[in-house]
Amino acid sequence: MDKDAFVLALKMPVVFGTETITELQIRRPKGKDLRGMGADKGMDDMLALLSKCSGQPPKLIDSLDCSDVFAACEVLGNFMQNGRETGEAQ
Repeated sequence: MDKDAFVLALKMPVVFGTETITELQIRRPKGKDLRGMGADKGMDDMLALLSKCSGQPPKLIDSLDCSDVFAACEVLGNFMQNGRETGEAQ
């Protein structure tokens, strides 16, 4: 597992093929993962990014409960937050 990865326990596990998926390991996005995403990241962009960063196929991501989708998007958003501001302290 990537040392910067976050393990998200799913509230609603997903049966996918013969497996029951109970968690997603979401790694920090790289620049290449953001290729093709517009400045206004929509849900389609976030689901595609989640698929890339979790290593799970889009069909599994499509099967996630909406509460788990929003939790996973929050994890991705936390990875992409701006760093500390520079300049003079007030």
